[in-house]
Amino acid sequence: MIALLAGCATTRDFYDPQQRITDATAYALSNREVRVDTGLLGTGVQDLGANIDVAVGVGRGAQVSTNAAHLSLGIINASTKYTFVDRPRFGLGAQASFLWTRPTLIWLLPNEVTEPLKDIDLLIVPLELTASFPLARWVSLHLGGGYTHAELFGRIGNDASYFNAGLGARMVHLEPVVHFYLGNRVALILGGEAPVYLAAVEQVRSDIELEEGVVLGVRSAEWVAVPVGRAARGRLGVELRLGRRAYLQLFVARSALSNAGGGPPVLPSINAYWRL
Repeated sequence: MIALLAGCATTRDFYDPQQRITDATAYALSNREVRVDTGLLGTGVQDLGANIDVAVGVGRGAQVSTNAAHLSLGIINASTKYTFVDRPRFGLGAQASFLWTRPTLIWLLPNEVTEPLKDIDLLIVPLELTASFPLARWVSLHLGGGYTHAELFGRIGNDASYFNAGLGARMVHLEPVVHFYLGNRVALILGGEAPVYLAAVEQVRSDIELEEGVVLGVRSAEWVAVPVGRAARGRLGVELRLGRRAYLQLFVARSALSNAGGGPPVLPSINAYWRL
């Protein structure tokens, strides 16, 4: 299959700033460079389900982006990335993203679903730091680490009796990735995500107004460590250049949860993008 893809690909300099891979690496787009993605399924929070991502290089080593497909559904999101160090043998970059929504913003959901949950919010904030090491013309290593905070919180009830509840998760993970460059045409990408810390919390606050100005309430919250084994996952993919500015990515991901019989065996993903 790789040989077939290589036959369709255009030659590429994987270390040229205008052509090198930026996903899961330390590198951002060049100044005023625009990248437009379109894909299905995705492999992360930013491109999950559907992906029409628009990224713009702003200044030296910085870029900002948003997933327009998520925005069109009522999911507010944005991401920023900055390359602190960009040397021939070493790169260091960081990325910060956020995703926020509530059921009333997602217009695809029927009223009978959104009305009881109108005061419920979902917030996800991933932070990542990646070091890149170009080892040879045919291989590079990228060592990433990140922290993700996810929270579902809000209020359900009426003016006299209501409760605030929330579910949250915190995860610290390592993300090693290796790129093999085959014949200056195809990049074979091997990587994975290995959590080193995972915790979850359930928060409940119940309030009853006994009389005007007098409220009886109960609160409960506790962070609990969660076994990290089943949250690990691996990825295998290829990226190739189809023309002067067009690129194609194909990925499959498998999680430890799949091995335990708790999920689908593999999660495929396809994405095409243009660098303008």
